[in-house]
Amino acid sequence: MTEMLDTLPVARPTRRLVRGLAPVALATALVLAGCAADAEPPADSNGATVEEDAPAEDAPESDEPNAAVLGTATVGGTSYDITELRNCEPLTQDMIESSLELQGFGETADGERVQIDVYIQTIGGTPLDVVSWSGPEGVFGTQDHADVQLADDRVSGSTIMVDAFTLEEELAIEYDLAVPSELIDCR
Repeated sequence: MTEMLDTLPVARPTRRLVRGLAPVALATALVLAGCAADAEPPADSNGATVEEDAPAEDAPESDEPNAAVLGTATVGGTSYDITELRNCEPLTQDMIESSLELQGFGETADGERVQIDVYIQTIGGTPLDVVSWSGPEGVFGTQDHADVQLADDRVSGSTIMVDAFTLEEELAIEYDLAVPSELIDCR
């Protein structure tokens, strides 16, 4: 595909436009991820909260063994279970058309929240899929088109991300996530 773009007379300006918009797409994804990360984690399956003075045998275990694993993300060699997924209504703007906006949440063994966001989108008619990650490694996102495969209600792929703040440190991610059938409003 890249070879075809190089032979077209208008390909180079389009390619520059896409590369110029990549940081904007990354920043947008990270802002949206930051907004979602501020949301309260869901209550237990009964919707009840646990009182602090409850006996240990009545309190839920901290690693939540009943939480369904809906996917995994392996970041820099460390695997994380993703236990909550949101299939957000895709945002469509002037030059950006999204067909998938998936947010995934999980926790580290220490209870720190992790988040993966996967976007299948086109910018100016050119595919520019994006993956972003927030976890103990920091906040990372793709700078170029990510490898995102959607098949049979699952999204998977792998890519190299860059540190969202310095744009220098690189980090590999592999992921396999279920895509919920229900679309929700995440904004």
